[in-house]
Amino acid sequence: MDCTIFESHPSGISVHSMPTIKHHPVISSLDQIERLNAMIDLHTDDDFSRQQYEWHRSPILKQLTEILATYRITPSELGA
Repeated sequence: MDCTIFESHPSGISVHSMPTIKHHPVISSLDQIERLNAMIDLHTDDDFSRQQYEWHRSPILKQLTEILATYRITPSELGA
């Protein structure tokens, strides 16, 4: 499903279609990171398990960085 956005244009109003936000890979990546963070928090006393969840989180963060780069958003712009 698409949502429609309007933007000003010298010739009037132009209409663009965007993918629905809930299906966007950024949302999916953030959802996965949120679940992994919960597991990391749950295993604060178990170094092995915590490190395993951190290991799984790392490629998702890399993927998220790559996705954001397609929108010309850098980690430094996010305060990282």
